[in-house]
Amino acid sequence: RHYFAPRERTQDAVNAHFRGKPWEIAERYTVVSKLLFMCLCFSVLFPAGYFICSVGLFLTYFTDKFSLMRSWSPAPMIGNEVAEMNRTVFFPLCLVAAFIMNGYHYARFPYDDLCDMHKHTAGDTYAGNYTVYETKHHHAIQVSVSADDPLYEYCDQDILSQGIFP
Repeated sequence: RHYFAPRERTQDAVNAHFRGKPWEIAERYTVVSKLLFMCLCFSVLFPAGYFICSVGLFLTYFTDKFSLMRSWSPAPMIGNEVAEMNRTVFFPLCLVAAFIMNGYHYARFPYDDLCDMHKHTAGDTYAGNYTVYETKHHHAIQVSVSADDPLYEYCDQDILSQGIFP
């Protein structure tokens, strides 16, 4: 704008270079909401997401601040309904959804579909030394099972589709 504007022939053409690009407040709220929702949803599975989300929010804040002050056109005069709805409805709903989903994530941890058979041990039936052959890397692993090792059985840990609340 500082190169092309002085070379224009009319004042209206010069002013057009300094008006700035139009922008939408809804677009900016979408970016912040997306970052926050993704951080909260996957925080159990990826705790470093809090740090990454904070960096993303920090960068979004400063790039939007710079753009608002330097390159965007002035915002239209609108009310604060979008901010109020976002603060009073959407963000609390995000927190509630995150608490519920994180409860399900913690209840299903470690995601192996194995449940401990309480009061059952390997006993003399399974006790001994075994060789397990790993097919991916083609090498053998020695496994030792003692008589007091716990037994595990398959269990369906998909409690979300069963309607069980953790």
